[in-house]
Amino acid sequence: MNKKITRILLKDIAAAAGCSQAAVSRALSTDILQQRLVSAETAQAVQQAARQLGYRPRSNRQRRAVGIVGVFIPPGRTILTLDLLNAITQEANKANTPIHCYNCADSKSFNHFMNNYADSCQVLGVLSYYPPDERDVPAFMSMAEKLRKNAAPLVVIHNNAPENFPAVTVKFDNYLGGKLAGEYLKSLNCREYFILGSSIPAANNQHDDYLQQRLMGCYNALSTSQQRSCQMLINNHGHSHEQIMNAIERFYRMVDWKQPEPIGIFCDNDRLALSLHSFLQYHNIAIGIQAKLVGYNDEEITQYVYPALTSVRQPFDEMGSIAMTKLLNLMKGKVERSELIRPKLIKRASA
Repeated sequence: MNKKITRILLKDIAAAAGCSQAAVSRALSTDILQQRLVSAETAQAVQQAARQLGYRPRSNRQRRAVGIVGVFIPPGRTILTLDLLNAITQEANKANTPIHCYNCADSKSFNHFMNNYADSCQVLGVLSYYPPDERDVPAFMSMAEKLRKNAAPLVVIHNNAPENFPAVTVKFDNYLGGKLAGEYLKSLNCREYFILGSSIPAANNQHDDYLQQRLMGCYNALSTSQQRSCQMLINNHGHSHEQIMNAIERFYRMVDWKQPEPIGIFCDNDRLALSLHSFLQYHNIAIGIQAKLVGYNDEEITQYVYPALTSVRQPFDEMGSIAMTKLLNLMKGKVERSELIRPKLIKRASA
């Protein structure tokens, strides 16, 4: 007949030692700082009661690591990047899985990771941006092929990856983001609408498709208003400050600012929107009254300008958490699918 094993609980030791359960927990803790919160007399009574009752502490088993993860993110020190990295790190810590983070999605980083870990006996996984520089694409594809041969999963994040890329992807629904902006501007009953883009047309640069999706989402939402004109103005001359300001000046000259009704403006990124915000204020155009202005990305500075900028937020923290969870599940042999994350419109005083 098997003898039944009675489990000794902290409350049993507390009753025998004549103290609280919290005091028992602190006295038996391996943390010195916790032990110091209990008097020497109480600690001695707890230890004696624990020995007499035959108490055995549980073994503190650390969760086994899933494997080794490489993370590749282009350089950038914005709050959006920090949100992304923080979420990735939190999910990795929950799984006790080490990550090797590279602040460049380039050939040197891809090759370094594969040269050091491709032959590791541990399970591998990679979470990466698609390389922003075309010159780094061959090294990225070579890494992807080696991972495939080793049955190691790859999750691609952000929106610069080509459509139908052969890997699980986690992207933002930029068309929806543009649509949210357009529908909101449409509800403000402006006399006319302008959509400003600082992007290069997709025909020239396929990895800027996500910028075009923002513009088209907004345009399609606004073009259903048959009684209001909607013009899309694309700056194809470059992304320097001087080139952006030249495009803004051309737009400014197109508008009759003496009309009492406001105009609605959507910019496909906050940098352009903030430059326009400053330019219009310099020319005594009242933001939020004469011009209803909406940006995209909801960078940290948007809430500190006056009036604060309405913008479409891309939840990078959500992207990091979802992408890392999917990668860890793939490394465990589970099935995952690509996912589109919904942006959110953050309404402020500019519109």
